[in-house]
Amino acid sequence: MSQPAQPGQPKKKKWKWLRVTGWIVGIILLIQVIAYIVVGRLASQHPGGKEGFQQEMEAKIQILNLKFLLGVHQRSKGRYPTEKEGLAAIFSDKYKSKDKTDVGEPDAIREKLLDPWKRRYQYRFPGIHNKKDGGYDLFSLGADGIEDTEDDVKNW
Repeated sequence: MSQPAQPGQPKKKKWKWLRVTGWIVGIILLIQVIAYIVVGRLASQHPGGKEGFQQEMEAKIQILNLKFLLGVHQRSKGRYPTEKEGLAAIFSDKYKSKDKTDVGEPDAIREKLLDPWKRRYQYRFPGIHNKKDGGYDLFSLGADGIEDTEDDVKNW
């Protein structure tokens, strides 16, 4: 049994783990606030403002996802899709009928192939600019919709 603290002596520290956990949570919150401030500054300095920054980051993430899916397609089929097959080929096996005929391009595929500006991602194989990553070009035309401008989001 623990004895009660004598007058003039400090009380025993109970629940020390709770105080430590509180400090850790406080530090994590401080780090998050700093990160939000930094990202906010970067976004405010972006030519398109915060919305343009967000759309550009979303396009970069989608291009990384498409690059991953192209790699999976290349490993399973032994080659990248041709330019004629396009990016829809990485999804098309899921959307074939039982007799192996194409059933078209469902809305689910069409939506995955659109950039944040609602334009299709551009795919070239063999690539003109990109000689690594298997030699394909994968890019978004950006906010202006014109190729080879500053706002294009590319894989090279």
